Order: sequence, then C-alpha cells, then structure tokens
Amino acid sequence: MKLSRILPRVILGIIIGAAIATVVGLLLPRTYTSTAMLYFPGAGRSSGGVSTARGDAAGGEGGASQDQPGVSIVENILVIPRTGTSPSSAILILNSRTVTEELISRFGLASEWGLPMELAIPEFRRVFRCVEGRTAELRLSFVDRTAHRAPELVTAAIEILTDRVDEMTRKRAQESVRFVGEYLKQSEKACLNYQKEIVALQEKVGGTTPDAQLQTLGQIYGDLQRQLTDAQVEASVTDSQMKATTDVSEKMIVSALEPSGTGNALLGSLYKTVVDREAELALLREKFTDQRPEVVQARQALAAARSSLDAEVARQLKGLKSGASPLVREQIVSVVTTRARVEGLQRSFEEVRQKLAGMPALQARYTQLNADLRDERTRLSLLRSQYSRAELFAQSREPQFVVVDPPTLPSRPNGYDLYYFVLFGGGAGGLLMLLIVAGRWVKRTIGDLGV
Repeated sequence: MKLSRILPRVILGIIIGAAIATVVGLLLPRTYTSTAMLYFPGAGRSSGGVSTARGDAAGGEGGASQDQPGVSIVENILVIPRTGTSPSSAILILNSRTVTEELISRFGLASEWGLPMELAIPEFRRVFRCVEGRTAELRLSFVDRTAHRAPELVTAAIEILTDRVDEMTRKRAQESVRFVGEYLKQSEKACLNYQKEIVALQEKVGGTTPDAQLQTLGQIYGDLQRQLTDAQVEASVTDSQMKATTDVSEKMIVSALEPSGTGNALLGSLYKTVVDREAELALLREKFTDQRPEVVQARQALAAARSSLDAEVARQLKGLKSGASPLVREQIVSVVTTRARVEGLQRSFEEVRQKLAGMPALQARYTQLNADLRDERTRLSLLRSQYSRAELFAQSREPQFVVVDPPTLPSRPNGYDLYYFVLFGGGAGGLLMLLIVAGRWVKRTIGDLGV
C-alpha cells in the first residue's frame, strides 16, 4: 500500500470528522455558571462541608459551623438567636421552598423548562448550589443557559437572603423589646404595690416601723400594767372606805346623831322635839292622870314627833343606800372615779396586749415586704438595663454577612471550547479512515494469499 494513496484518504477523514464534531459542538446546548462568595464574620471557625439544594442543607462532611450564641435580653428569661449568622442557617433560608418558588417565579424558569412548579423545584435545586467552606464562607453558584441571567439570579438570591435575615432579626428584636417592656411594666407595678403595702402597714402600726412600734407598745404595756395595778389597789381602798363610811353613817343615823359637816340640822331638831315632848309628857303625868286631855295631847304630840323622827331616819337611810346622801357623796364620787379609771386602764391594757400579740405577724410581713421590694428593685434595675440593650440591639443591627466576591458574569460557556471538538473530530475521523484503509488492505492481502 502506497502512502500517497493513504494520506489523502486520512486527510479526508480528518476533515469530515472535524466538520461533524464542529456541527455537534454547535448544536449542543451551552450553559453558563455564575458564582459568588459570602463571608459570615459572626460564625465560628469549624470544619467545612458541602450543601446543595438537592443534598443536606444543614451540613456536609465534617459538620457545618453553628450559629453564634444568642444575645441574652433577659437573664434566664429570653435568649434571642442571631438568625443567619452562619452559613448553615443561610443555606436553610436559601433552600427553603418559599425562596425557591420566589426565584423560579421571578425569572420564569418553570415555563422555560416546561415543568410544573413541583418538578421545577428539584430541577432548580440541582442547578443552584450552596457550598459551605471551612472558614465561615459560603459559595453560591447557579448554572443557566443564559449568560446574563445566571449572575442576576445569584444577585437576587443574595438580596432575598439579606431581606429574610434582616426581617427575622428585626422581628425578633421588636418582639424582645415588647417582651422586656411588658416585664418592665410588671416590675414597676410590683414595686409600687410593695411600697403601698409597706406604707399601709406603717399607717396601721402608727406611722412607724413595726420594730419601733413593738418597742413603743412594750413600754406602753409596762406602764399600763403598773397603772392598772395601782388603780386596782386604789379602787379596793376606796371601796373599803365607802363601806366603812356607810356603816358609820347608818349607826349615827339610827342613833339619831347628826354627823358633822352635813350642813342640815333637821335630824337634830326632830330629835330635840322628841326629847322635849317626852319631858313635857313626864311633867304632865306627875300632875295629872293619863286620861286628862293635856296628857292625851302630850302623848299624841310625842307620837307625832317620834313618827317624824322615824320617817326622817328611814329617809336618810334610804338616801344613804342609794348614794343620794351627802354623808357618802364624796366616797361615791371617789369609788366611781376609781372604777372608771380601772375599766379604762383595763380596756387600754387589753388593746395593747392584742396589738402586741399581732405584732410578730406584722413584723414578719413587714420584713418580707422589704425583702420583696429590694429584690424587685434589683430586678427592675436589671430589666431597665436589658430594655436599653434590647432597644439598642433593635436599632443598630450589624450586617450578618459580607459579599466577598460578587456574582460573576460568565465570559465563556461551561464544558469544552469549540476547538476541542474540532481536534477531537479531526483525530477521530483520521483514525477511523486509517482503520478503514488498513482493513481493506488486510482483506485484499488475505484474498491474494488465498488465490
């Protein structure tokens, strides 16, 4: 076989193969990839992983970086996580169904792919990839048939991520401000109630503290006890004097004696009249018989005088027993006064004793109220500080991530360039033509040998 006959055929095969490969390369659909790099300064350094829309959104090999610890707004009450502060949480947001549907609808990908939304979502998650790095970075990439739409979609995804993170942090911050504000109002109201209870309790015990009131009541209790004992002794002495005075006065009245200092000589006058009538009757009886009119009149006069004397004695005894007699007036006044003083001291003593009996409970309540007020004021101070922190956190929120590399505009399609197809087609065509020529030559040689 001569080379001059083989070479043109090989060249023809190269030309035909290159032409066919060029046509195939031109007919194949071209895709373009746009990428962007996000950095999360708030995320801790951890082992990286890969997460796509089709795979795990929460991590990959070696685990994903975790969110930064939350901001403590109220100690032991509320902790606000900083949503979106790590690549993992950002991947969760970007791979959520709502964000996926929004991006598909915004760029009309479902209609272009000719798929319903339920099937377009998996297809979108296949071409939209989120790759988490090892140093708190996140790489976004989107593969599309249009060079200008790929970076537009990545830019839209970053904008949506920014809005969602801002919305979530703003909403949570506003909720925390409202939540802490409610606790602050409750604490202020509790402090006011404790203060009112303390003031009411102080007014109840005389406008002072229970400790001071207890000391004062103790002194008053001792003084009242001594005064009550003295008054009871005085009342007993007065009662004895009253009884003795009444007995002596009765004896004097019965004996028809005029007590000194009464200022009334009626009883003495009646007694003198009786004595005079008795003397007159005795003289008349010496002169006359009992039947004489003079004697009869004297006897009648004596009986009348004695009757008047007895009536006066009975009247004065009655007045003595009823207390209307001037003989016992001073003693009665003294007895009534001492008894009234004893009763008043007894009432005061009983009131003080009852107050003293209730003082331990009031003292314990007062101590508890002061302790509660002190604790509530400490809590109120903490809540005011936390409320200021919550307002500051709500008003000044730092960016959760930084766009290190903005979305790139692809300058060339994915895959091999056209000249690779030309080289591959030319080589394959030339080799194929060489194999054909060699096969024919072998077949002819075998035929010649057989002949």
